[in-house]
Amino acid sequence: MNGWLEDAITMERRHILEGEKRVAQQEALLAELIGKKTR
Repeated sequence: MNGWLEDAITMERRHILEGEKRVAQQEALLAELIGKKTR
C-alpha cells in the first residue's frame, strides 16, 4: 500500500512538472509571436 502510494505521488509530480514545461514552452512561443506582431 505505502509503496504504491509513493509511486503514485512520484508519477503525479512528474506529470505536473511535464505540464509546467509545456506551458512554459507555449508562453515562450506566444511571447515570440506577440513580439513579432508589435515590431
